[in-house]
Amino acid sequence: MKLKKLAVTICTCMAITFYTAWKAAAEEKPNLVNDGFSLGVMLVQNSMSGDFDNSSTYYTSTTLYDVPDVENGSGFGVAAGYRLDRAVYEIDYQRTTHDTKSSYTDVGDSASYNVVDFNIKYDVAELGRFRPYALLGVGIAWMTIEESATDGRDLNDETFLGYCWNLGAGVSYFINPKWAAIGGIIYRWNTFSSVEGSDLDDDLKENALGLSLGMTYTF
Repeated sequence: MKLKKLAVTICTCMAITFYTAWKAAAEEKPNLVNDGFSLGVMLVQNSMSGDFDNSSTYYTSTTLYDVPDVENGSGFGVAAGYRLDRAVYEIDYQRTTHDTKSSYTDVGDSASYNVVDFNIKYDVAELGRFRPYALLGVGIAWMTIEESATDGRDLNDETFLGYCWNLGAGVSYFINPKWAAIGGIIYRWNTFSSVEGSDLDDDLKENALGLSLGMTYTF
């Protein structure tokens, strides 16, 4: 009789143990997102607005630098970052090519907008495989315009150098814990303070509204 009670007690304890373990496993969240280093590539579209509007030029003692109208353009980007829980710390480079218009010089009809950013993305929600995020960052920006600087004889390329502040949002979709598709929007407030090593008398302000679509891989 005692042996029977002991057997019943052992079986009951085992049943409770197995049920508790099964319930905990059922409630455990699947690993949808990996922490760690990541690399990404993206397609980019930038809409430009501001002082690059064909309304001014900049002079030094020997050279005229044109400030043409820079139209919207597209290009590519690459990114390297580190994900830690909901935050991603990321450095990226983007380059877009733009048509230009000028009434001052026989401009080469092309410009490239380049930016190296340091951004922090933070997942504002965890919706399964979807992770909407907010973005805040700062960057170094430069605008190279073909054949728009002249000394009265030759036309040369010119590069305006400055910095930018970034604010954005987007969403990541994790196909698996390593691969993710990402779409985002970012607004950059650019300030260009020099051209070809010469300080500008007045900074040029140019805003860029960027749309991007790409893929990232987390190691």
